[in-house]
Amino acid sequence: MYEDLDTITHSARSIEQEITSMGVLRYFEPNVVSVIQTGASQEGLGAVFLQQGQPVCYACKALADKKKL
Repeated sequence: MYEDLDTITHSARSIEQEITSMGVLRYFEPNVVSVIQTGASQEGLGAVFLQQGQPVCYACKALADKKKL
């Protein structure tokens, strides 16, 4: 039922590194349709702002123990 926390942490850091590396984030274009996708788990929250299926920016937040279910 519970996944290995080290594996999850490593995966999250790998995704963060890939998203923030040069050439992955695109510049915002005001005349292009924008989409916000969100996700949540018992461990945290995340959102990504997309244009043409590519990330413009993202945010993620780990939940404090007292806010976890």
